[in-house]
Amino acid sequence: MGATLGKQSIKPPAPVNLGMLVLL
Repeated sequence: MGATLGKQSIKPPAPVNLGMLVLL
């Protein structure tokens, strides 16, 4: 999951990823 989160973070359009990070 960590790798996926990092890859998504690199992408500019990742608002959901940000929310998930905050939740975690």
